Amino acid sequence: MPVQQMLKRINEAHRTKTAIHEAGHAVFAVYYGFYLINVNIVRNYKKHRQGAENHSVESKKDFEDAVVSYGGYTAVNVVFGMSDAEVEEELSSGDWAKAEKCFKRYCEQKKWKFDDHFDQLHQKAMDAAFNLMDKKGMKRAVLLVAEALLKKETLKHKEVEWILYKAGCIKKSNLLLVHRADGRAG
Repeated sequence: MPVQQMLKRINEAHRTKTAIHEAGHAVFAVYYGFYLINVNIVRNYKKHRQGAENHSVESKKDFEDAVVSYGGYTAVNVVFGMSDAEVEEELSSGDWAKAEKCFKRYCEQKKWKFDDHFDQLHQKAMDAAFNLMDKKGMKRAVLLVAEALLKKETLKHKEVEWILYKAGCIKKSNLLLVHRADGRAG
């Protein structure tokens, strides 16, 4: 196989994996009621990042925000059936850092000592992420969002929300919600 053809296959596989990873974040964010600015698989060289951007300012949502941080990792694991070691490698440092910040805010709210509760919160958030992926329609929603990302490269909140509705993850009454300034659907 020529090198150029091999590189094209590797790039396509990486792009697909990235789309599934980012779709996991987006689907979890919309499911939990966060307002999703957008999700994309295009590297933005000005911002030096790709991914799902959502706003969360309410401390009571910090735990769910941490679960959203694990959404990409969970989606890749469920779709590709990766081993625990491979999954640990998949969790990006940015996702890990965001989850850690969420756990710190959560501990401050609960007046808990962060170091005493981090491992427990991490495991609880991982369990919640995998349980969410097991819900009816969630894997299908992730695959549909990933497919749309591969075609369009960037999706807005309403597009992801509509896919969750089509996959049976949210009710029609939850569609096209007016979003409050604090970032939560209202």
